[in-house]
Amino acid sequence: DDLYELKPIYKVVAQVASTFILISKGFVFGNDLLGWVGVPITFLWVIGITNAINLLDNMDGLSAGISSIIALIVGAISILEGDSQTALISFVLAGSTLGFLRYNFNPAKIFMGDSGSLFLGFSLSFLALSVQKNLNDASVFIIMILPLALMVIPILDTSLVTIKRLVSGRKIYMGGKDHTSHRLVAMG
Repeated sequence: DDLYELKPIYKVVAQVASTFILISKGFVFGNDLLGWVGVPITFLWVIGITNAINLLDNMDGLSAGISSIIALIVGAISILEGDSQTALISFVLAGSTLGFLRYNFNPAKIFMGDSGSLFLGFSLSFLALSVQKNLNDASVFIIMILPLALMVIPILDTSLVTIKRLVSGRKIYMGGKDHTSHRLVAMG
């Protein structure tokens, strides 16, 4: 999308196809706790988080900074759970976003764009599902809440922006200064 502008429908189709691949590999929200209901929730989760991270890419360093924090937390949890593969992926993602931040802080010398932010969002949604999958001996509450707790900032910001844009009759995917980050900067 950074070289040629893609219509939003093509991005969503790619996200749906990617989510099908995750589900086929056994990554379903709630593991077996939700039964078949976990499949549509997985679609909502992956597509929602993917686009939430994309929407957070509205200010220098924000999307990469939040993504690196989430990836570091997922890596730490994965180590505690004995899942070295998810930990490795998480730490590599955190390292790459931290390295990118050097050039993306204000004033940014390089920008992430949709290719970077959609990749980060998809990766983080997968990592949260991977951590959840490894919590089989944990309580149902922890299994269901952990992914939501990891993604609370992107979820809340996207929810607020979506509601505001729908109420005002604007397209959800159009940029604007109505994000929580812009409001915090305006407040000082």
